[in-house]
Amino acid sequence: MVFVNSMSDLFHEEVPLSFISSVVATMRLARWLTYQVLTKRSERLREVLCGALLEVAKEAHIWWGGSVEDRKYGLPRIADLQATPAAVRFLSVEPLLAPRRGRLG
Repeated sequence: MVFVNSMSDLFHEEVPLSFISSVVATMRLARWLTYQVLTKRSERLREVLCGALLEVAKEAHIWWGGSVEDRKYGLPRIADLQATPAAVRFLSVEPLLAPRRGRLG
């Protein structure tokens, strides 16, 4: 299993689509590995997986995920991820930084 960009974000606005496509082409060829691609830029992920990389989204050995740390940012990221045609989706549920409200929140 390979965690892609563990200290960066493949979908950062300054990363060109041509670079993303090149990385994904390599992942697509190396089918014997499982790739986890995690991003906080879920809007761009959705746009790319619904557009230029539509066929790659369906590859079961490439997992597409979103970081969730609170309701403000996390819920839209979950919705963006759900709106992709990804074969495998996952969430990285981080410290869940939100004010505590009652017993179950």
